[in-house]
Formats: sequence, structure tokens, C-alpha cells
Amino acid sequence: MKLDILFWFYKEIDICKNRLQMLKKNNPNSKIYGLYWWPHKDKDLFENELKNYLDDFYEIKEQDSFQKWIHWDIYLVEWYINKWQYLSLESIVIAQWDLVAFQSFDRLFDGIKEDQIYLPHYGLIDKEFEDEWRWTSATKFENTKNNNPTKPHMRQNYLSFKEIIYDKFWYKDLLPFCIFTVAVLPKVFFEKYQFIENKEVWFLEYKIPTYANLFEIELFQKDFGERAQTKEEASSMPINAFPIEIKKKYIQSQLKNPNGWRMFHPYYKTFE
Repeated sequence: MKLDILFWFYKEIDICKNRLQMLKKNNPNSKIYGLYWWPHKDKDLFENELKNYLDDFYEIKEQDSFQKWIHWDIYLVEWYINKWQYLSLESIVIAQWDLVAFQSFDRLFDGIKEDQIYLPHYGLIDKEFEDEWRWTSATKFENTKNNNPTKPHMRQNYLSFKEIIYDKFWYKDLLPFCIFTVAVLPKVFFEKYQFIENKEVWFLEYKIPTYANLFEIELFQKDFGERAQTKEEASSMPINAFPIEIKKKYIQSQLKNPNGWRMFHPYYKTFE
């Protein structure tokens, strides 16, 4: 199945240009749609510099960077409503500016079927994970200062979500979670997700996989080395959700290995 690309960016224009050059080289048959996050004052600069690499450019209307970080699923819905539903494609790969890939996404996600979803770091929120994860842990909630903007999105929010899901859908199994670094999202998910109430309340990394489950969207599973959940583990893996940059020597060693990894996150430099 051919996969088109949603390139998500907001800074480092030279790195964005480098990434887009690599994406176009490795994905010559895919459309690349640009999703610019902020700040508005730099929008024209980014659009003019990157337009030759993009099939479309869209700026998210929200300018609050915290809201976009904590609820970027809402702004994907905005893009879906204003752009995606009118474009001739079914599934997209979310490629952030600090992701670097050395194969086509069609090959990296070989075997994915129409309407399947790929969510990274996918798992279930069991008791052990619930006690450790920032967004679900009772201890971390209690130890977070009340003026911390993330606190309203932590433990109490999670418990509220569980209650709502049970009341509306009779869903009482362990909730799934993912930690976003790269993803494949089918259009069918947003056709349904756009109508979900109170999307702005709960946290996206259990919200999206739970609703994908409730919508009966089949999960595509593949190991990209993104299982790391601690900073210690992340330092030896190709993909992590921490701001721990993958070393260039590590990337080069993987590229020399015929069976090595071909996708890395995060990498904050251009790659010639």
C-alpha cells in the first residue's frame, strides 16, 4: 500500500529542508504534506523555503505551543477537516522534523494493510506501568506542583477517562497506550474521531490507541527498536521519545549493517 507523508515541523528550517530532500529521494511516489505548528511570524519564511518540497502547506491555527504539545491530536483533526478529507489518499505517515529515515516508508511499513494503524511503543497500561508513567502515576501526580501546566492532564484525567470509556462503551479492559515518535494513521480513524466529545480533556497517548481499539481499527505491529521506556535504555536504541539525540556514529554503524535499523529519532542535525 502506498503511504503519503505528513511532515510535522516548527523550527530549524535548514534541518527541515534536509529532511524533506531525504523524504523526496526515498519516497518518490508519495505526496508530502506540510503541517506547520508555530510561530505565526515565521510562517511565510518556512512556506517559501520549503514549498518546492511540499505538495501542500498548512498552518495550525492554535498558537499556544503547550496546547499543541499536549493535544496535537486535536490539530490533526483540524488538518483532516480543512485539508485531508479533500485529498486523494487513505493513510499517512506522521514524520516529525527530527525523524530521519533511510528507506521508503512503503518499505519500512511493508505489509501494512488499508485502514490499519501503526502506533509506536504500543502496550497496555498494567499496574506496573501505571505506577511509573507520568500521565497515570498517583505518586508523580502528588509530587507535581499545582502550578505545573501538565498536572491537570495527569492521574485524575486518566481516571476520568477510564470512567467515561466504561460508561459509554462498557470498556473495562486495560487501556492501551503509545508514545508518539512516528505513526501511520488511516483516514478512517479521523472520519470517526472528529466526532468524539471532549477530545481536549484527556491525554492523546492513551486516548488515540483506546479509540482506535473502540473503532475496531486493526493494529499493524512491527519492531522499529522503539521499546525504550527509560533514558538508560533509550541511549542504545534507534528510536526514543526523550530528547536524547541518536549519535551519528550509531546511525552510520546501522546503515553499514544489512540488517540494521533504517529509521532514527530524534536526530537534530542535517544528514548529508
